[in-house]
Amino acid sequence: MKKYLGLGLALLLPFSVQAQSCEGDSPETVALRLNSALEQRKWYSAASEFDPAAVKEIRRLLMDILAATPREQRELTAALIFKTLSLGDLNRVDDEAFFANYLSGEMRSNKGRIENAKVIGSIAEGRDRVHVLISDKLASSPFEMRKMDVISLRCGENGWRVQLTGDIRELEEIAKAYTKYSSGLFDSGVGK
Repeated sequence: MKKYLGLGLALLLPFSVQAQSCEGDSPETVALRLNSALEQRKWYSAASEFDPAAVKEIRRLLMDILAATPREQRELTAALIFKTLSLGDLNRVDDEAFFANYLSGEMRSNKGRIENAKVIGSIAEGRDRVHVLISDKLASSPFEMRKMDVISLRCGENGWRVQLTGDIRELEEIAKAYTKYSSGLFDSGVGK
């Protein structure tokens, strides 16, 4: 009997921990908090809303891109990707600081300010995954223009956290293609 009770508890424990960890903020609240942090350019706050596994994956992808970059171009490439981290700093910071700096560098090129975010709705994909549709107003537009974003979240031990989208995979392919192209531009033998 004890054997079956122990087995039953072992099987139910992960579900009860998951249920407890997702009782706090709703996925919609987390998505709006992320959007607000991005609007206010609070990169560390924005980074804290992401799933730690997703942040680790982004770090791996970006470090792979830098590793594939020709040695003489790495410092310049790091400066283009990150706002305040040098190539030497990249291995010394934790994943969240790494990602916050990546966000600040990535959002530098974002010309229009986004404000007035509203949750349109959300769709559950199972018990631990939700996709939230958010509508943002572009503040710099002379007329009202709204943009829609889908933010995917997963419930884990830290509650609801933002997941990666397919965009990061596209970014990886674009960066690899650019690295291959740019290696010919900086070839020391060209023009001699």
